[in-house]
Amino acid sequence: MAASAAPVTIHDNEWTVTIDPATLAASATHRDGRQATLSRPALAPGQPAALTTTATEANWRLPQQKLDVTASLTAEGFRIAFLATEPGSVTWPVLGEEPGLEACVLPHG
Repeated sequence: MAASAAPVTIHDNEWTVTIDPATLAASATHRDGRQATLSRPALAPGQPAALTTTATEANWRLPQQKLDVTASLTAEGFRIAFLATEPGSVTWPVLGEEPGLEACVLPHG
């Protein structure tokens, strides 16, 4: 099993989001200290490739899953997008205690 990559952090004036690019686990921390789990690990750890980051966006490839991933934080909130080179599926977010949850909305302020 490959070791997990170092976490990636993106941020704006309100929120800091930390993502494990190998498993897609993600959490958010507001500037006032509030915290939220956005997703538990969604994939078995792999080795991300071609990782690039800016303050508000991260892009990487998961070769084993044949996925390109973009995570971004904008005025509209946090977004994660997947582009697959082959048919498949990704379950995200993974939140065991919230059955039926389809989205997380981070409040402004």
